[in-house]
Amino acid sequence: MPTTKKKKKNIGVYQNPRGSSIWCPTPTATARLGGRLARTRQNYVWLLTGPVGAGKTTLIRGALRALGVRSRITSPTFGLKKEYRVRDGRWRRIVHIDAYRINHPREVAALEINETKRDPRCLLLIEWPGRMVGQRWPRALQIKITTAGLGRRVIISG
Repeated sequence: MPTTKKKKKNIGVYQNPRGSSIWCPTPTATARLGGRLARTRQNYVWLLTGPVGAGKTTLIRGALRALGVRSRITSPTFGLKKEYRVRDGRWRRIVHIDAYRINHPREVAALEINETKRDPRCLLLIEWPGRMVGQRWPRALQIKITTAGLGRRVIISG
């Protein structure tokens, strides 16, 4: 009986004036994209937007795995912030913030974002950045994820 190869689902990249639009047909493809972005060592602030369940944490999980994090990776929805130590060559630590539950500017201040932004050896990954009123994000990588059927459309700019 002949063996059949599984067809690998590719990530499609399309350039446009607003950034790159990337089609991720599966959660695995979304995680792989996160790993590819992490290895480029570009901007040290990533701002991830998209509806609940769009794949923001999946993309971040792929980035963290690519940078050597082996512990369990979940979204810090209730704790707001998780920090990981890495020995990657460029990054010493990674701070993952899920701002979905932020309701007041005092909560933003308690996260010590300004101190973290000043550390060039820290990769800052923020889900729901629009909830962090009063913050400025110079040199940030903007990552917008939308659902499209079973897949995801990821638009990257910055």
